Amino acid sequence: HRFARDYEEANRAAEAIKARPGTSQTGNADFRLARADLNVNHAIALIYTGQTDSGVDMLKTVIGDFAKSGSESPAHGEPADLFYTQRRNLVLGSAHNHLGYAYWMNWGRYRAALKEFRLALPYFFASNLEEEIANTCDNMGRVYALLGDRTQAQLLVREGLKLRRRLGR
Repeated sequence: HRFARDYEEANRAAEAIKARPGTSQTGNADFRLARADLNVNHAIALIYTGQTDSGVDMLKTVIGDFAKSGSESPAHGEPADLFYTQRRNLVLGSAHNHLGYAYWMNWGRYRAALKEFRLALPYFFASNLEEEIANTCDNMGRVYALLGDRTQAQLLVREGLKLRRRLGR
């Protein structure tokens, strides 16, 4: 129950931030990325509080906005823009990963979930986000298990475990 309250609080906070004057501006790339980051986290909180349709729509909008701007592909950053690139990859990878999670856990759409998890991984690999890779591998492994593909499920869950052990988790 504690986590549900945390997600409900996160929803209220995100809505309050979005209601402030000036937060709807399109602004520069940094502002758009911050807004996308807020929307992904808001969508996650919506999904975890049972508002799956709204959360999924928000994730799709984030992904679509990057696609419209032609910057939806995973990127490798130059030293000058490394932070922006890594954050962008985290935001887009997380959007796909959590979209996959909603398809799997909330709607039982396993093939659609696997597609989203596969779309998330290149973003995480591009920025060497090992915890995110581990989480996505684990998610994929669990879905493959539900589909009866034991070998693929075991390989992916073991890969996630190996990464987490290397990270000391």
